[in-house]
Order: sequence, then C-alpha cells, then structure tokens
Amino acid sequence: MSTNKPIKSSNPGNRSTMDLAKQLGIQEHNLKLMNIRKFNDNDTDDDYNTLCYQSKLDSKKFFKNCTLEHGVGYIRKPGEPNKCITVECPPGFTYDSSNDRCKKDIKKAVILKKSECSERLHDWFTIPNYHLGNKYQKYEDKCMASCKNNFVPNYTEDPVDGFSLNIFNSISNVPIKCITKSSYFAGKYNDTPDYCPLAIIKNLTSTKQKLKDEIVKELPEGVLPDETNEDVANSIIDDISKNKMKVIGQKTLINQKGPILEACKNSNTNDRLAEAYHTCENLLNSDKQGKVNQFIRELGDDNKTANLRYSALERACHAQFCNINDTSNELIKGAEYPKNSGNILKGLPLCFKNIKDENELSNEAEEIISDEDNKKENEEINSNKALGRVLTFSKISMTIIIVPIVIVALYGLYSTFGPKVIALAKKIWEIIWIYFINYPRKWITGYSDTIELYKARSSIRKDESILKNLDSSINKITNKLKNLETKLPINK
Repeated sequence: MSTNKPIKSSNPGNRSTMDLAKQLGIQEHNLKLMNIRKFNDNDTDDDYNTLCYQSKLDSKKFFKNCTLEHGVGYIRKPGEPNKCITVECPPGFTYDSSNDRCKKDIKKAVILKKSECSERLHDWFTIPNYHLGNKYQKYEDKCMASCKNNFVPNYTEDPVDGFSLNIFNSISNVPIKCITKSSYFAGKYNDTPDYCPLAIIKNLTSTKQKLKDEIVKELPEGVLPDETNEDVANSIIDDISKNKMKVIGQKTLINQKGPILEACKNSNTNDRLAEAYHTCENLLNSDKQGKVNQFIRELGDDNKTANLRYSALERACHAQFCNINDTSNELIKGAEYPKNSGNILKGLPLCFKNIKDENELSNEAEEIISDEDNKKENEEINSNKALGRVLTFSKISMTIIIVPIVIVALYGLYSTFGPKVIALAKKIWEIIWIYFINYPRKWITGYSDTIELYKARSSIRKDESILKNLDSSINKITNKLKNLETKLPINK
C-alpha cells in the first residue's frame, strides 16, 4: 500500500494535474489537446478528462489517480482516498476494473463439466448414484467424468462406509472405469435407485429462478452477481430436462435402510433437508390439480408428465420424511424456512396416502421415454426424407443448368479447335500407318504401301463414297419423276 498525499497549493487541482502530467511525460501544451482538466475556475468535470480527483470531504484537497501514478493493479482504498492499494480478490476471482469489483467467471467454474474437476453446486441432485461416489473428480492431474445411469466408478474401497477389498494394499483405489451396480462390491447396492429421495425432490422442483438465487448465495461477500448466472441456471435446467423421465421413473424405496440409507445420508445437510421438508409439506397440503397446473406452467410439462412428476414427488417425500428407519425430519425441527420468513418447521413425519406403485410409475415413465424416442426417430426420418427431396431437386436443377453449359462449352471448343484437332489426328494416323503398320507388314510379307499410295487409296475411297451418295440421289430423283409421271394426265 502506498500513500497518495493531498496536494497543498493555492490551486491544488492545477498543481496536482501538472505534477502528474510531468511524471507521465505529458507536455503542458498537450493537455488541452487531450482534453485534460487543469481545475481552473472556468472549466467543469463534465467537459474534461482528469488526471486527479477531488476530495469529497475537502474541496481544497486533490489526489493523483492511483493507476496513473503507480501503474495497473492499484486502486483507491475505499474511505481513504489518500491511500492506494493493490487489487486483491479471493482465489478464483479477478478484478474487473470497469465495474471496480472482483468477478468470478462462474460460467467456466460451473458450466464446463468435463474440463473441470471441482464439485459443482448441482451435482448432488443431477448425477445418478452421486451418493455412491459417482462424481467429477481429479486423480493424478486427470479429470474423471461421472458414470451414466446404473453404473458407478470401480472403487476398491467403498466411499460410503470404508469397506475395502484391498486387504493387502496391493490394488489402487483410483477408479479407472465404470461398472454396473450389480458387480460393484458383490451387488451391495444392486436394485437400488440411482437417486436418493432428497435428490429427487430437489431435481423435480428446481426452476431457473430458484437456481439463479442459489448461485448468488454461493458468491463470496462483496461479489455481485453478473450475467453468467443466467447461463449457469440454463445449463442446469438443460441437464435436468434431458434426464427428468429417468428421475421420475426411479423405483424409490419406501422405508429404505442399511447401506443405501447411509449412502443417502451423506448428501443430507440442514439447508437441503429444510428446503425439501418445506416443499413436501406444501405438496401434502396442496390440491393435486393445482400442483399439476403449476408444473405445466413453470416447468413446461404436458399433462401426463406433470401428473407423473406429482406422483414421483409424493413417493420421494414419503420415503424421505415418513421412513421408520430414518429421523431426518427431526433434524430440522424448529428451523426457520425460508430464512427470515418467520415460518418455523414442525419436523413432524410427512406421510402420503395412496402412493403410486413403483413399478407402475417406472413403466409409465418408460412409455413416455419410448414415445419421445419414437418421435425423435420419426422427426429424423422425416428430416432425412425432406433433405433427400431437397438434394434430388438440387441435382435436377444442377443438371438442367450444367448440361446446356457443357454443350455450349464443347461446341465452342470444337468450333475453335476442331479443325486443328482433326488435322493433328490425321497426321498422327499417318505416322502410325507408316511406322507401326506399313513397315512391320513389309518386313513380314515384303509388300508395302507408300504414303502416297495410302493417300491415293484414301482419296479413291472418298471419291467412291461421293459417287455412291450421288448415285443414291439420282435414284431418288428418278423415283420421284416416275411418281410424278403417273399423276400427270395422258394425252390420247
């Protein structure tokens, strides 16, 4: 930190400006050309650029611009204009001089998935089997992507309870591939859902606005939100939308227990539980059709999908807050949610009646997935047909355009070079006749044609052809005369 002492003079503004101009190598006569204010009585802030700034507490005090005096990276210390400080932002943030604040490139930190190894705020409720350790991770400078549905990384030590197959430490615990849950630790988590009830609740009720608000909450104090929050929220919504039917069709276990329950508890936090409890309590006390209409309006569902979403939420809420083997509802008893709302959560069990059967729910979700796949396939087929028609029309059009051009071009070439090409061809033929036909024949038979004799014979053949054509023409004329003679009256 450096001290920027106030200038004391009869005209401190002019003195400060001239001192800094001299330091920067700006000649006095150039100040006017650069429209720089010298703080004389006849100029104003609105008309000029300034090298110095005036104290808001004492109009007779002026301070040199920190960046101009000390270089890039220095700014005024808030509340102490006589001090210049270096720009320091939290790790992962950069100073934005245009807005005078620290800015985090959230889009890079959150949206870019496979190029980043760090945890993302929405992973826990969008990645299948996240509760079993399926996440984006970094091992030995390598980024590991998450596995798809029904698959998990091949850990040798269970990240849930620490159970290890690596008894003699002879096998690395670094997952190098994805394996099915049925072969993972001898099927320990086989036939369990890919998503925990808490994750399903969050996934199926997330809207873009809610996600944007959560992103803002994640920002450090003093850092303002910017336009990248919109991009991040849209990216998360896209992820959720692409996989929503798989989440809806989860065979959520009622009264789940054992290893899967412990795995799901790893994602529980008081804030997440409070939000989910508030959501489920609202669902329990609301009219079904009203909620279905809300899903259609806010989440873009059709009527069938909205009803399935409602059924899946009922089942997940019941599994989370009416589980005889779990007391997560009691953990948030007395908590205020939303914060500063005055609403205190009671923490009572939330039990739903007439829950949709897990197999029925799963089958209906699969039907929608199948219908959507067929629709996409038909759209692709129709698109290919339309493209085929366009290509066919294009080929015909190009043929209509190109063929006449080619004919005209060939005719032009023939008109220009045709006689020369024919003469050249005749010359080549004479050479071939003499050296490749006549000489070999003379060597074999002793009989030879001279080129003159060859030309004479060619001329005779040409004359014979002319005579034949002439004879044919004479015959035609004779026949016409005979026909005419028969038509004329006969004089008796």
